[in-house]
Amino acid sequence: MTDPSRTFLYVGTYTVSLPHVQATAQGIYAFERAADGLMQAIDWYPSLPNPTFLDVHSEHNLLFACSEVDDMEEFGGGGVSAHTFDPETGALTMVDRHASGGEWPCHVTLDEARSRISLANYKSGSLQTLPYGDDGRFVEGAFNVQHEGSSVDQERQEGPHAHSTTLDPSGTFLIACDLGMDRARVYELDGADGPLTHRSDLVVRPGSGPRHFDFHPNGRWAYVLNELSATIDVCNWDGDAGTLTSIQTINTLPDDWDGHVSTADIHVHPSGKWAYNSNRGHDSITIFAVDADDGTLTLLGHESTRGKTPRNFALSPEGDRLYAANQDSDTIVVFALDQETGLLSATGEVIDAPTPVCLKFVLR
Repeated sequence: MTDPSRTFLYVGTYTVSLPHVQATAQGIYAFERAADGLMQAIDWYPSLPNPTFLDVHSEHNLLFACSEVDDMEEFGGGGVSAHTFDPETGALTMVDRHASGGEWPCHVTLDEARSRISLANYKSGSLQTLPYGDDGRFVEGAFNVQHEGSSVDQERQEGPHAHSTTLDPSGTFLIACDLGMDRARVYELDGADGPLTHRSDLVVRPGSGPRHFDFHPNGRWAYVLNELSATIDVCNWDGDAGTLTSIQTINTLPDDWDGHVSTADIHVHPSGKWAYNSNRGHDSITIFAVDADDGTLTLLGHESTRGKTPRNFALSPEGDRLYAANQDSDTIVVFALDQETGLLSATGEVIDAPTPVCLKFVLR
């Protein structure tokens, strides 16, 4: 019987260089927490090219990875791979692959209730939902949505660029952040293989570039991380109507910062007391206190990630550690998270991982 205290960490990576990244990895990397609390490398496992963003189904021992490319011959664009993982060893086995319905799929989200995944294709500005069976293999019923629109940044917002998809707490709606359109678009979900029905849009300030998104644990507040403006829109979420209303826009960088601006990831702590986001260029994690009455944010400070170009980061299952993936320094740096203040401090643990992009924990 599997020891329920075992913790695995899977790391999505770049294996093929793109204009914005120099790849050094070979596949998806797996680690396990040892008795001393430190992460120990298990191995790396082959996948489709550039298995950057991951999502996992712990109950069914499944892992899905989007393949962030635009010219895979068998698909005519990007793809997604399905893997099983061994609950005893953490080893991955790729069991299926499928076209993503667009170019540069950069985010994958698992919808367990409907046994399907959703993909955001950045370059083509499109979404896909794709059903799968209990064994992880994809089944018929893919549904595709093409976004249309642009915004004020002629270089980055010349067209739509879907960047992430997030399920609302009820599983009724899917929120798609589109950097090119300056919108967080809300879709209603219909059945296991039904369509996405457009319900509403949150339109952010021109040039903001929505990238990632997270809900507060209470399900009433939501946070849109804007890549181009390095801001967060704090929103009220109406789970009946499927609408977002911005009530605060706050900067993630110090007021005197004049370097490169590019945020990457955002997560609310399971306690609901704090929110964190990563900043590329400034190479830091921003720490915010969450107001218990209305969900608005107050800046507490910034913590250097001790590396270059932090992408995705992950909070440990216990909520007492933050793992920051430094893409361009090939490291994952571990921070202790103070349970009274929410502040971070480096533990000294540095995990070697080539071009790390996305971190996913699995408890067994």
